[in-house]
This record gives sequence, C-alpha cells and structure tokens, in this order.
Amino acid sequence: MKLEPFVFNITPSEALTESLDATLLFPSTAISTSISPIDRFIENSNRLSVIYANSPFREAFNPELGAVLLLGHVSAVESYLRGVVRGLVLVDEHTEFLASPKELSYFAASHHARDLLPEALLESISFSNAATVSFTLKEFCGITGMGNGNFPKELKPVFDKYSDICQLRHCCVHRFGLLGASNAHKLGLPKGSPQIEKPLSLTIDMLEDISSILQKFVLSLNAYIYRDVLERTFSRSSLNTLDKSEHQYDAKWALDFAQDKERFARYHSLFAVTAVNPPSPSLRDSYDAFLIWIQDTLAERAKAMQRTAQQRAQQRVAPAQSAGASAAPSVPPAPNPSPSPTLTKTGLLAKVRAFFGV
Repeated sequence: MKLEPFVFNITPSEALTESLDATLLFPSTAISTSISPIDRFIENSNRLSVIYANSPFREAFNPELGAVLLLGHVSAVESYLRGVVRGLVLVDEHTEFLASPKELSYFAASHHARDLLPEALLESISFSNAATVSFTLKEFCGITGMGNGNFPKELKPVFDKYSDICQLRHCCVHRFGLLGASNAHKLGLPKGSPQIEKPLSLTIDMLEDISSILQKFVLSLNAYIYRDVLERTFSRSSLNTLDKSEHQYDAKWALDFAQDKERFARYHSLFAVTAVNPPSPSLRDSYDAFLIWIQDTLAERAKAMQRTAQQRAQQRVAPAQSAGASAAPSVPPAPNPSPSPTLTKTGLLAKVRAFFGV
C-alpha cells in the first residue's frame, strides 16, 4: 500500500520575493584612490577602529559586533596580501616570470583590465591561515624563507600570532563564534578544555590588541618582502654575477639615481607607507640606502677577487722561488715594499663597474 507523503511545514515561510542586484551592491561609480597596499591596509583598519573607538558605537559594543569586526580586520590583511602579490607581478621581472605559467579562467582573461589580471590569479586562494600566506609568497613571488610550511626566522613570532587570530576567524565564519575542538588544539588549549563549544566573547581591549598585532604583522611582512625583492634585483642580475644561469633579471641598475629613478619608484610606491608615524623614507633616501648597499657589496666582492688573485700569484711564484733558492747562493731577503695606497670607494667602484661592464 502506497503511503501518502507526510505534509507538515515545521518552519513556515513566505514566498521569496526579494532580489539581490549586484550592480547596485557594487556601484561602478565608486572611486578607488591609488595608494600602496600597506597604506590601504592602514586605511581599512582605521575605518574599523572608528566603530568601536568612539561613541555611540563603543557603548553598543557586544560579542557579535566584536566577531564581525574581527572578520573585517583579517579581511584587511588579506586585501593587503592580494595587493602586494598583484603589484609585484606588474613591476618585478622575476615575479612576472613565476606567475606566467599560472592559469586564468577565460572569463577573467576576457573581462579584467591588464593591471587587474594578476588579481584573478588569486581568486581561488584564501589568506585565512599563515601557511597559505607563506606558500603563496613563495609560489608567486619567490620570497626567501617562505613555502613548505616555513617562515623566515625573524617573522615567525608575528606569523604565529596571525595563525592564532585566523583560528578565531574560523570560529566566527564557520561556527558563529563557537570554539571547535580543532581550533582549540591549534590555539594550544589542552584536550577537553572547558572553552570548547563556548562562544567567542571579545572586549574592546581585546579587539584593539588584535588590531595592533595584525598591523605589526603586516608592517613586518611588508618590510621583509621589500628587502628580499630589492636584494635579488641586484644579486640575481649580471651586475653581481656573470653566470647567466643565475640571472633572474635582464635589467640591471645603473647605480645612478637619474637613470634608476623610474624603475626604483615602482618598487618604492608599492611598499612605502605614509599613513603611520614615522612614514617610510622618501624615494631618494630609500634609493641612496639601496645604492650604498650595492656599492659596499661590490667593494667587498672586489676585495675578495683581489685576495684570490694574490693567492694564486703567490702559489705560482712559490715553486720557482724554491727552485731558485736551491741553485743560487744564500742572500739576505729584500726589504718588504711599502703597501700600495688603498683605493678610495669611488675609484674602487669605477674599477668594479669596468670589470662588470656597468
């Protein structure tokens, strides 16, 4: 006997009449200012801080609002990371090379403007955990010390804190703030902790600490990536090594601000921050610091080459002197010649430039 279907609506609901118009949700007339990813992060974080820093929002603060603001602060970090990766693909020769084999959807390729195409590479990537941040910076940008679950030693403390904050984010996104057993384990809580399945309850002071930690994480990471990328623009170019197999850059620095200004400015504008005190050094001061490092490196390289040449010359002379000493009568040794004057840095740099064809 066929049963009649059980009909009982335990949760009555009206017919769906609402609509979501994406053209209204994301207005095309909105204007985005052209600032560095780090300045954008500071700006976004400050907008969130206003909500709980001033009345009447401060008086209305509750755990649910705290959870929403936590999501916003982590989202600001993710936006920064996307901006840096996208920017490096556009301005850095080696990053562009690493990104070139990555696949894009036809929709992205046909609809994105050229300067936004690198953003499409990251559409399937979430920076909501520290390991993914490390992997992406290695995979797309070749940043030293990243990837394979590793972090640069100097950045490990801030990465560890970022990882903890991401666990709080997971609780908010997937469990409406409740602490899961897996989250508790990754946060270092003991097995059977009474906090499991309890709701996240942030205070304003806690949220301010989280905001401060994330800002230190982003500022430290920004400085590290800047140094690492600039260093390899020299070390992996013909200016530093004649071995073409080690080259990651066809372009090389002219060691002159007027000639290098346009190229260097692309890196400086991507990483410089103006929204904190003190701000980043000026374009010229930053270039001068980079130039001094290059000059010092080339000077040390020249000294090392000179020492190697002297050692080889001594090795060639030693057998001949030994043979001559056995045949000739003993004579007193000649006095040591006075040492030649040391080259000035300018003269040494000129010789190094000539050697490398700069």
